[in-house]
Amino acid sequence: MARVKEEMMRFTVMNALEKKDRLSIDESIKLLHVSESTVRRLFAKMEASQDVIRVHGGIRRNPAQGSYQYFSSLGTNQEAKRKIGIAAANQVENDDFIFIDCGTTTVHMAQRLVDRLRDGELHGVTVVTNSLANLELLAPSYNVMLIGGSYYQDRRSFAGYFSEKFLDRFHFNKSFIGVDGFTFEEGFATADPEFARLSAAAMKISEHAFVLMDSSKIGKRAFMVYDKYERVHRIITDSRVTPESVAQFRDYGIEVLIAE
Repeated sequence: MARVKEEMMRFTVMNALEKKDRLSIDESIKLLHVSESTVRRLFAKMEASQDVIRVHGGIRRNPAQGSYQYFSSLGTNQEAKRKIGIAAANQVENDDFIFIDCGTTTVHMAQRLVDRLRDGELHGVTVVTNSLANLELLAPSYNVMLIGGSYYQDRRSFAGYFSEKFLDRFHFNKSFIGVDGFTFEEGFATADPEFARLSAAAMKISEHAFVLMDSSKIGKRAFMVYDKYERVHRIITDSRVTPESVAQFRDYGIEVLIAE
């Protein structure tokens, strides 16, 4: 859980920097309830990923960066996302070749995959991802390929034309895709056209496509639809999903796995 804990510390720091321009080491120690050495290591990593700028005695926001969608989303519906991520990781089998999308649910999936490998439950799995967060979690344990292309700081991920061309060479046993919104009228959608196209490309070359979606996304519209029931085989959601929604999904031929 160390990597997920680090992501949550990043979220806490970025949230604090939304309220004030600078954060000192002493303030961060009290905020995070960790040692000074832990805070300094965290600051060094955040500076390396250009989230912040180091200043004397602390850090400040990097004015070159825009919104922090990844960190803002990381703290919402955390328990539901954790359960969904665990359920998704439990769908992976020995020798699978899989794609894992970016997002704040798939990071929990990545952590569960690390735990399963450590416990001797998995072997021979290869992962392709467009997410730096997933790479950081999985690389010490798995054979991981990071998709190149255009880097999007707000999602800590890559997308775009070259990302899609990279995928052209592969065929996945399973793909695990995030979502920003879903309606039964329009389908599965995300806020960014580049990520929508990448999701569609990954699903197209997958034997089984899973969408990881906490129930708060149902009924929420997003800018760009990437699938309207053509390629999604199963959704993984939380126990707050309504029976009516489950029935509607099944009417469209989509299996629903509820993460308990």
